[in-house]
Amino acid sequence: MDLKDFAAHVVKEFHIYNLEPLSSHFSSTLPDYLHQFREAVDKAGSHVINIPVDGRDSFYDPDTAARKRAVDRAKQWIDIATVLGSPSIRYHIAGADNVKPDVQLTAAGLRQVAEYGAAKNVVVNLENDDLLTEDAFFIVRVIEKVNHPYLHALPDFCNSMLTGNADFNYRAVKAMFQHARNICHVK
Repeated sequence: MDLKDFAAHVVKEFHIYNLEPLSSHFSSTLPDYLHQFREAVDKAGSHVINIPVDGRDSFYDPDTAARKRAVDRAKQWIDIATVLGSPSIRYHIAGADNVKPDVQLTAAGLRQVAEYGAAKNVVVNLENDDLLTEDAFFIVRVIEKVNHPYLHALPDFCNSMLTGNADFNYRAVKAMFQHARNICHVK
């Protein structure tokens, strides 16, 4: 099924009206397709509420060009969210080979992204989706460093549980919720 047909399907089968389509499920990001998708969502009486975007380049890569590509890709998806009427995106913080996550570099890139999101009225969310590159406490440090009203946390109740440590998961989710704005994932 093409993503643009998904809204009508989930309304008919499950009476679900709020969608969170993954960036990897878009068959195209060209304007014509995005407008068709928006029309199909509107016709179904649905809304895109968030777009989880998988980043390919790292905000903390030592290579300046890679960091710029991360910022540019996030901005591209903010533009897509604007076309689809989505109030937010979730941007994945990709890792860089043989480099530990860096709060300063990540914050520098995400500050640019948050400022762009503010100009388009699209919130940028960060999820505790990866135990290394998106550790909940790393994300909190980045959000606090950026200190921008358009950069928030997207707490996921299960992802930090991948450590197998229930106490860590509780502390991680609690820390994330202190910076959440409009969405969380519950499994």
